[in-house]
Amino acid sequence: GIKNKEMRVRLILTYMDEKKFDEAIRECEIWLRANPQDEIMYVLLGMVHLKNNNIEMMFEAFESALKINLGLTSPRFIIASYYLKRKETNKALEQYRLVLKENPEDTSAKIAIARVLEHDGKINKAIQLYKEACKGENAVEALTSLGTVYLKNKDFEKTISVALEAIKLNPKVPQAYYLLGTAYSAKRDMQKAIDYFTKFRELNSLISLRHYDLGRFYSSQFPEYE
Repeated sequence: GIKNKEMRVRLILTYMDEKKFDEAIRECEIWLRANPQDEIMYVLLGMVHLKNNNIEMMFEAFESALKINLGLTSPRFIIASYYLKRKETNKALEQYRLVLKENPEDTSAKIAIARVLEHDGKINKAIQLYKEACKGENAVEALTSLGTVYLKNKDFEKTISVALEAIKLNPKVPQAYYLLGTAYSAKRDMQKAIDYFTKFRELNSLISLRHYDLGRFYSSQFPEYE
């Protein structure tokens, strides 16, 4: 057997890519027999079961991980994504809220809830959560998401304000320049629009500007709903 955990994880991921799910499961279980308190391996086992479309076993593996560490967030996010793909938004929201129960300042969970609420048309609640998340470690993501909401609502001044705030925190975030270019274009300030779109293209040299119409940008915020 493979004693080194990193090598075993790589092997499991290779088996997953090759759709050799029985082999991947076997490697997880061998490791867990020797290391029954390894919550991360239980998460990986759950992911194998998910990819193999064995949802019951996925839940069982994630439950084992959470018994070891209730504050673990990854199983909750994976389960939430599973529910979103099935359009079961209330069950997804329940998972994100369980993350917040254990980790009240988890900005990833706040952003995830905000995106679901935004998708469901609860814009004011979504904005409130994005604003809360702007104070945490995912501030740039929260600001660009907030800017996208403002842009969709044609509130161009607020779009510009939050995009500039995002750039202050990270000058290389392409979405912020895209938001600025689109907002200034809508305001008919074409010189500024061109400048910001040019900067956007510099940061996204492999992506054509045409690819990044607002609809596609919005979809990228909601991969679960595509």
